[in-house]
This record gives sequence, structure tokens and C-alpha cells, in this order.
Amino acid sequence: MDNMDKIPLSVGSGGEEMAEFLKTVVFPNLKEKIDGDAAVIDGIAFTIDSFVADPPFFPGGSIGSLAVSGSINDLVAVGAEPMALALSFIIEEGLDTDVIRRITRDIHHLSEMSGVHVVTGDTKVVQKGAADKVFITSAGIGRKCMDFGEPVVGDKVIVTGDIARHGVAMLLASNQYQLTADIESDCEPLYWLPPAISSFGSHVKWMRDPTRGGVGTILHEFSNAFSLGVRLFDQDIPIKPEVRGVCELLGLEPLHLASEGRMVIIVDNSNADALINELLSHAPGSRIIGEVTSDHKSVTRVVDNYETFVPPLTGEILPRIC
Repeated sequence: MDNMDKIPLSVGSGGEEMAEFLKTVVFPNLKEKIDGDAAVIDGIAFTIDSFVADPPFFPGGSIGSLAVSGSINDLVAVGAEPMALALSFIIEEGLDTDVIRRITRDIHHLSEMSGVHVVTGDTKVVQKGAADKVFITSAGIGRKCMDFGEPVVGDKVIVTGDIARHGVAMLLASNQYQLTADIESDCEPLYWLPPAISSFGSHVKWMRDPTRGGVGTILHEFSNAFSLGVRLFDQDIPIKPEVRGVCELLGLEPLHLASEGRMVIIVDNSNADALINELLSHAPGSRIIGEVTSDHKSVTRVVDNYETFVPPLTGEILPRIC
């Protein structure tokens, strides 16, 4: 990547190309070490993200829904209760004003539901063709309320609902393949999660929202960060039949597709069932889908007692989804 003169679209996928780009191009020029989607400074969590969804409206949400949910969930992932958001709009000249009205209504609805205030922001309009409809940058702050323990062999992997639905909903909304299916994005803010599970304390070891690159990509990040492996059990991974059907038809791996309203949680074995019981009142689709292992330092999947490696995401699957 450091020998490339131009940045390819695949760098934005969240997979191996992005990791290599950050490692060789971005991080060497920064003094600070950047790890994860949010940072904690003196007990305050801070995150920032940009949203470039195409189309800006899709079944189950909009680019405004993504901006609120994405920033809130990044704060939740570091064990923080979200407090406030700041939003910045870059709008293409000539955009229908009603598009912004619809987007801001979605922002208001989800932020009010989450008890999070939109406190400041900025708006820029660029010449036609310099942007595609509207881009949103969202920054969020929260108050740290959980401290994670250190992952060990035998810990369980939990997901708070069915996976890959946002990625497939965006694919269908784009009309790239002329397919139709009754699939809505899972986009939602998980503001309820820290207070619901804070009593488990350091029994919770790690959390991450599986957006770009999906569950498979973030578990590869976990494996690399802690030099541990993850073994997933295929029959336990919740995927809606219609989502699985689209993936099989198009040859897509659900573990590489984005979810925008889910959290992957690593918890110690002795507390996994209790944590599931706590989650079910808020997220009925919560499941234990795997375990932490030392047999390897990668991600594998067991299907019919046969274990295979889940490769890291490479290339660009679905551009402009979040």
C-alpha cells in the first residue's frame, strides 16, 4: 500500500486494504496511537465518523439514522453512555430541500429516543458534482461507565441480533442486481446497552459494532489485537433466511457484510448465559455464536463438525453503505 500512488475504493471497505492503508500511510505521520472507533480521555469517550450512504434513504432508515446510530454505537463499544452529538453536513448544490428535512427528522427521532442531544454542527454546500447528494460527519461524546477485563481462552462471543441485514438492505436499495426482497436495515442506536450490562463489570472483555467489514472483520481485529483465536459455530450465527438467500445467490459472505444496530461482545464463560438473559429483554435475537481459543490466532467457522478459516475481507463488496 505504501508504494501505491492512488487510493483505491477498497480502502474504504473496512477490510485488509484499510488496515494496511492506516498502518503504512496514516499512522506513521501521527504521534498518537489510534486504536478502535472511539477514544477515552479522562473518563470521557469521544468518537467521530463520516457517512456517505448511497442511496441516502433505504428500507429501515436513512443516512441520518446511520449518523446517529453509528456514533452512539461507537461510544457504547468502549463502555460509555452516550451524552451528545455534533453533526456536519456537506450538501451538493441543487439537492432537493426535502431530502434534508427527511434526514433531520430521522436524526431528531433517534437522538430523542436515545436521550442524546445534538448540540452543535456545521453546514457546507459544494458545487454540483463535488459531492453526491449529502455527506454527514458525526462526532459524539459519552461518559465511561464500564472497564473491560482481559480476554482469555474460553471466553464466549455474543452478538446482539441477526447479522448482515444492513449490508443486504443497502445492496437491494441500490438496484445494482435488480433483486427484490422484504429486508430492512438493522440500523438502530444501542444506547440502552451500557446501563443494561454494566453490572457485569470486568467479566465483559471487549465490544465492537460490526459495521464496515462485518462480524468477520472485527473478530479478525480482535484476534490480531490479543493474539488469540476465535471459533464460530455456523448453526448459532443468526442470519435471516432472506438475507442468507440473497448472499447465496450473489456469492457474498454474511460475516463480511455490515450490521448497523448490533454489538459483538466477548464475555467470560461463567457469565455468558447470564449476560444473554440480560440482553434478551432489549435484543431478543442475542446469541452465543462462538468462543475464544488458543488453537490458532485467526477466525474459524465450524460447519457440520468441519472447521475452516474465515478469510479477512479483501476488495470492495458494497460501496457507500455507511
